[in-house]
Amino acid sequence: MCTVVIPLYDKAAYLQPALDSVYAQTLAPAEHLVVNDGSTDGGDAIARRQSDPRVRVIEQPNRGVSVARNVGLEAAREPFVAFLDADDCWRPGFLRAMREAIEAVPGAVLYAAGFELVAGGVPQRRYAVAGPPVAGPREGDYFAASRREHPLHLSTTGVSRAAALAAGGFPAGVAFCEDWSFWCRMALRGRVVLMPEILADYDVDVPGQAVAAWADR
Repeated sequence: MCTVVIPLYDKAAYLQPALDSVYAQTLAPAEHLVVNDGSTDGGDAIARRQSDPRVRVIEQPNRGVSVARNVGLEAAREPFVAFLDADDCWRPGFLRAMREAIEAVPGAVLYAAGFELVAGGVPQRRYAVAGPPVAGPREGDYFAASRREHPLHLSTTGVSRAAALAAGGFPAGVAFCEDWSFWCRMALRGRVVLMPEILADYDVDVPGQAVAAWADR
């Protein structure tokens, strides 16, 4: 049912833990696509060394993370795609919760869970569905949820592959908040389902522009 897409650019130090978090899932994905976006630090070699036959490495010259994700979307063989950045880690129940959400609320274009910022392995702050606790996945208003400080994170997002391709995928050449642009266009096309669980860790110790922005929140 699900393809995992991992864009990779110079994240050799983090890639194996990210892949290990996929292997640790209580529900295994059908395939793992690592889209190597012209890495120069040997991360691509780590991806090719994986013994799991479901791991497929796609090579391209450096064209940016949006293009890498779009290449993964186009190459995916399953109807749903779950994104995992190469420097993030899923918690073991992520893909199972994603499938349960798809079964509970079929026909949505975007499914998303909560996540936690960590630094040096130490939890910093949680982001999840705002408001009172809910027992399970529910259809929500993405734009209203964002105003209440429920920002989504790519590494806890699963999408309908067909809907994502119809929306044009991620905006090529956009260096910052390209994910927000994608989510907005997806939310305008169909229903969004929000899950209350915290199902990924976002490491703010990793250098990067987006991380600097999160660290100030």
